[in-house]
Amino acid sequence: MYMIYSFAPPVIATLGIPSFLVLYFGSAVSSAAASLYFSTRNNPHRGSLGASGSLSATMAMFALLNPSATVYLFVVPVNVVLAVFGFFAFDLYRSVSGSTSVVDSAGHVGGAAFGVAYFMQKYGRRLIRR
Repeated sequence: MYMIYSFAPPVIATLGIPSFLVLYFGSAVSSAAASLYFSTRNNPHRGSLGASGSLSATMAMFALLNPSATVYLFVVPVNVVLAVFGFFAFDLYRSVSGSTSVVDSAGHVGGAAFGVAYFMQKYGRRLIRR
């Protein structure tokens, strides 16, 4: 809950509530689809539960909207883009390699991918024109 409390308000302020709800619930669907694809391939009896995919999308959107922001990993200041996409890369590796854990890395990947895609859909044309 602390993470959503930290990252969601600036994203909501930029996107507005309706667009944030599209981001949040769209990433939940994307997260579940990625989880089903990767997790059932490695362990057909494994399920997924939680909002971590939606949080991953919110974090990705925050990082893309505020690329010069700093977050603290424990007490170490790190650029938000490096931190968020470092976690994304780690989760992607765990999903593809089939590593087993109680953490649904595939769900994180699906959520973050939706966040990046939603950012590109909303802002990509403006970035390309620059």
